[in-house]
Amino acid sequence: MQPTYVSSSNIDAVGYSLGAMCVRFKNGSSYKYSKVPYHVYSKLVSAESVGQEFHRSVRGKFEYEKLVQDPFSGERQNV
Repeated sequence: MQPTYVSSSNIDAVGYSLGAMCVRFKNGSSYKYSKVPYHVYSKLVSAESVGQEFHRSVRGKFEYEKLVQDPFSGERQNV
């Protein structure tokens, strides 16, 4: 999954592939959100305030899991 780096005080990068959206936060933690429509990802990465859009459109709306490896490192993920 390729990262899209965003301008945010809390979010570092976001990636999307086949309904899965990964978010890496500036504190180093990463989460995978499931069944996310592409338009939600697109709106998030183009938002003027990525953090506000994340809270409005993603947080609490999709199933998620915390990842133990960076989703953008190119390595296989094991959770």
